[in-house]
Amino acid sequence: MVNSVPTLFILNRNYSSWSLRAWLAIRHLNIKFNAELLLIGTPEVPDLFTPEAGAMLGRAGPTHKVPALHVQKPLGGETHIVFETLAILEYLYE
Repeated sequence: MVNSVPTLFILNRNYSSWSLRAWLAIRHLNIKFNAELLLIGTPEVPDLFTPEAGAMLGRAGPTHKVPALHVQKPLGGETHIVFETLAILEYLYE
């Protein structure tokens, strides 16, 4: 891993088991990270099939997939986005 603090974009952990798995893995490895919780099922975003949900998921990355791990390379380098739980786990264990 690089020296910057990664950001993990996840949905409600009680609705998204894939988000929960990535969150648990990064916590288990004692890696410092920021968690960006994208809430679905609120009055503002009642479900996934609304324009508001699409805009919110767009913050996670161009694929609109969560969980997504944003990692900035050192010395002001570009941000890499790792999505899909298994890919995130593989990245964390490298």
